[in-house]
Amino acid sequence: MITEESNTTSSSQNSAAKVQPAVATSAEIQQFTSYLLRVIPLATDLNSTNEIDLFKQALQEKTTAIDGIRRFLSDPQCAVFFIRLIQQGKDEEQDAVDNTETNGTNSIQFEFSTETTYTAQKGISVALIKVTPTIDMEKKISQQIHFATFTNRAPAEIFRTFLSQAMTPYLKSFLRQQKERDREKSIVVLEEKLHELEANLLQMNQAVNIPDVNLIPHASISQVLRQCQEKNQRPNVDFFREKVEDSNFLNQLQATVNRWIREIQKVTKLERDPSTGSAMQEITFWLNIERALYKIQEQMSSPEVSLTLDTLKLGKRFHATISFDSDTGLKEALDKVKNYNLLMKDFPMHDLLSANDLPKIKNAITVIFNHLKRVRNTRYPINRILRFIEAISRDLNTQMIKILSATHLIEIPFAKFDQILNECMEIFSLWDEEYEKYQTLLRDMTKKNVVSAQQLKEAWKITPEHKKLQGRLEHLRQFRRQHEQFRSVIERLLSKQQKQQQQQIIDPSISTVQIVDQSDSNAVEEIHAAFESLKNIDILECSPEGTQIWNDTIKIYEERIEKVERRITTRLREQLAKARNASEMFQIFARFNDLLIRQHIRNAIREYQTQLIQRVKIDIDQLYEKFKAKYSASKAMKMSRITVDIPVATGSIIWAKQIEKQLVRYLKRVEDVLGTGWEKHVDGQRLKFEGDNFKQRLNTAPIFEDWLEKVSGKSLNVTGFIFSIETVRISKGTMFRLKVNFTPEIIMLTKERRYQPMH
Repeated sequence: MITEESNTTSSSQNSAAKVQPAVATSAEIQQFTSYLLRVIPLATDLNSTNEIDLFKQALQEKTTAIDGIRRFLSDPQCAVFFIRLIQQGKDEEQDAVDNTETNGTNSIQFEFSTETTYTAQKGISVALIKVTPTIDMEKKISQQIHFATFTNRAPAEIFRTFLSQAMTPYLKSFLRQQKERDREKSIVVLEEKLHELEANLLQMNQAVNIPDVNLIPHASISQVLRQCQEKNQRPNVDFFREKVEDSNFLNQLQATVNRWIREIQKVTKLERDPSTGSAMQEITFWLNIERALYKIQEQMSSPEVSLTLDTLKLGKRFHATISFDSDTGLKEALDKVKNYNLLMKDFPMHDLLSANDLPKIKNAITVIFNHLKRVRNTRYPINRILRFIEAISRDLNTQMIKILSATHLIEIPFAKFDQILNECMEIFSLWDEEYEKYQTLLRDMTKKNVVSAQQLKEAWKITPEHKKLQGRLEHLRQFRRQHEQFRSVIERLLSKQQKQQQQQIIDPSISTVQIVDQSDSNAVEEIHAAFESLKNIDILECSPEGTQIWNDTIKIYEERIEKVERRITTRLREQLAKARNASEMFQIFARFNDLLIRQHIRNAIREYQTQLIQRVKIDIDQLYEKFKAKYSASKAMKMSRITVDIPVATGSIIWAKQIEKQLVRYLKRVEDVLGTGWEKHVDGQRLKFEGDNFKQRLNTAPIFEDWLEKVSGKSLNVTGFIFSIETVRISKGTMFRLKVNFTPEIIMLTKERRYQPMH
């Protein structure tokens, strides 16, 4: 029996031994320490030899470092090794943290832990997080741990930065590579929750700190209250009837009340500039102020305060008690804040801050402006609401940049780019519409208040931050459209010329006009190379520095494109100079009309444009003179009567239609010469105006209606048989002749309808 128990005990000990993790050896600790000496100085900017030596000394001598490394390497329950570097600046008023765990008087101290903790001390921290239960020193350490660096910034801001700039984009990149069938609804919900978390962290980071007011009573008051509580008695001023005769005691109580007034005024008189910061900061400011004021109000009703004021009244220090009620401004501040928070409570800023696509931003704008209408029921100042709207604009700008940055606007296909830009412009248009309606509401409110004209003028000055982004996106759209047009034109010309050359091999009689020479086929590559330079900058950065970089990059792009344009214009001018007449020039312009989108090319061939536009003007003038001469005096009428016997009314309609077609051909020549948008050109505007007037005069409807009225007024009925046979005697005998019973008017009507165009 004893043997069985011994065996059982021995077996249990063996099992426990198997479960216990292997303790890291000194060699493994030394190897990991060497690894830390290589990576931590790089991550924490330990540049000097002295600082690195101090870090090495701390790793080798501190108990927390050695024990922490040992647990981190071998204990599956220990997932983190936390290193904190504390900067001891001259301006810091704190003492050394722990004499046993610091380096005494050194300017930098090192702390080690197996838990991630926050400290307000100035410095930088690094968390090493295990991926595997234990660290295998025979494998690469970098594949078994993650790094996280923490600076002096607010924890919420650090977490939000990790989330928005690293983790969320990394996860989205992974999800984009998955097949559509793998993108379940749960993943979409996960993305939305991540954006909500990011918005909540942003809100937490932007919260405005309100001074924490604590009304500390006089020591005597506190002592009496404790005694009353112990004896279960109700405190009253009878305890101080003897002390109120002591002016020194009363002065101390009055000083306490004056200190309370100053503390309370830190909150009641607290203000913030609405023209700075985010909209969420303005919202949380008033909500936090209200909570702080209610907390103060609760303290002012406390036994400590009541007993203090009653004691001062007993000592005839009425001024102190009255000033406590009036000078704090609590009642007025609470009334104002409660009124303002009719607007601020439940403000839907979260809809905007958590939006992860442009349609959600659009919906958020509508919801926000609808909520802003609550201002009618408040005394929230007009000038402040306008500054608040500017803050909303700043948040809109930030959120749009965040979403657009993830789309890589400069790299995506132009069709997708144009779709995204359309969505952006819809957002900007919606803002303008909603703000215009909101301005009307605010103007109605100002009519009820006595506000000077100068105050109103100053109040209406609003500078939405997103307008800069709107301007940049419009410029970007114009730039990409022109780039795509130019690139596609060059590619199309090269392709067309290749086909022409292939046809010319088959049929040498076919002539070709080359503007882009095959030896210059790298023009497309040059255009691509010029465009690539824009991928190296932040195209959405609208600060003065960002705008300067944008302008400089566009200038470099234009310089590269100008080289291609210069070669093309040289060949185009050569072809135009070889043209024998205006008709050949028109043909050249018609073939290469797409090239006229580039200003440099237009400028280079302006002299030919002027010459051909003048030719078109002359042709249109001659056409107009022909029209003024009337159909009745034209050769067309004489020829039509002789050859096909076309009636006058129908002939005049056909003649006018032919003139109109000729006019359209002339105006098409204007488009060929001036390019797309020719109507905006100075000469194009004039010719379009003249052409439109000419077309109105060529309207054949009045001619048709006049003819129809005349025909309708005639009696064109046929009586008797349509056909009759007459007997005619001739020298050789008798013959028969068929007679048609139609009047000349009916025959003419038949001809009119046969040749007349449909109306």
